[in-house]
Amino acid sequence: MSFGFLFCLICGLAIWGVAFAVNRAASRLRREGLRAQGTVIDNVEVRGDSGREWVPVIGFTDNLGYPVEFSPSVRTGRKWPPGRTVKVVYLPDRPHAARVESWSELRLGALGLFVFGAMFIGAAIAIATGH
Repeated sequence: MSFGFLFCLICGLAIWGVAFAVNRAASRLRREGLRAQGTVIDNVEVRGDSGREWVPVIGFTDNLGYPVEFSPSVRTGRKWPPGRTVKVVYLPDRPHAARVESWSELRLGALGLFVFGAMFIGAAIAIATGH
């Protein structure tokens, strides 16, 4: 077996493992999470590799009555209007790890990792078959 084959296969399987863990965490959040109504408080400018992005800051009150603020993990790069309400889901013991309750926020990361892992495994198969 070649180094390239093993490298691609191990990377692909490791990425699939991470995708599985991300999907499992999202499933737990959907199953066991508490729901709340969040409000867009502000948009914060961040600079990344692709230039300037806007990240919304969402606030809500947790089940114990404490105010919590967080930013979604999926970034669109555009501003969200302040005052906009969104559905929020969080685990009771981790309100600061809240997520916007949407398909893109809960499943898109796992799907992207699965596709990325499949590319590595496809490369491993191509190396193994000589294509």
